[in-house]
Amino acid sequence: TVAEEAAVLGKAALDGVSVLPRTVVPDGVSLARVAVAGNVVVDPATGATTLLTDLLPAAGKPRGAGAASRLAGLALFALSLPLWPVAFVWSFVANAGHATRPFSFAGNGAEPGSREEVKSFRFETAIPVFRDLPLLLALLSGRLALSGVAPLAPEEEAAAREPWMAARREAPVGLLARSRMVVPASAPPEVARVVDAFDARSGCPGLVGLGLSTLFSARAWTAPRVWNPDEIP
Repeated sequence: TVAEEAAVLGKAALDGVSVLPRTVVPDGVSLARVAVAGNVVVDPATGATTLLTDLLPAAGKPRGAGAASRLAGLALFALSLPLWPVAFVWSFVANAGHATRPFSFAGNGAEPGSREEVKSFRFETAIPVFRDLPLLLALLSGRLALSGVAPLAPEEEAAAREPWMAARREAPVGLLARSRMVVPASAPPEVARVVDAFDARSGCPGLVGLGLSTLFSARAWTAPRVWNPDEIP
């Protein structure tokens, strides 16, 4: 059974499992006769608890962004040019003349797996496509890969010291991150980090196709909305 505000990704194998709200079960995970909430796996028969991240694949070598990401960034930037004035005007009107705000994240460093602070900005809007247009500039400069794990604030990246959280450094920081596209908007940050950890170990496959399907969905063009159980008929 899969609750509202939960997701089971395509290659997960579940047998007699209950997935509770605000949870994502990553690709490649096999579970049987347990309940999953966030990163916690509970065996109802014994009461024993483990972590979903105990099932992470073995560690691999850190991967870099690659030159193809810059070429993709150039193409995406050219295609996005008509959206920039729209995003600026939309944000300017919605926020009484304050169209942008500073934004910094831990981007890809010179060596695979390294992180360096990138200072950028975001448009002041809750519409994801408009808000994140400036990330294309980091993609052009090579500080952001086309696909990888989600960008975090520098302090959040530095705080990721637990082994399962540190696994995210085995993948580049990417514009397209599965955790940004499939994790429920109301889920705690830990849930997105779990998806990042699994993607870092498995190579982040299929993100370009997922990104295209997300771009043409409501998730890309509407503000994230928390599921409200009181609205159930």
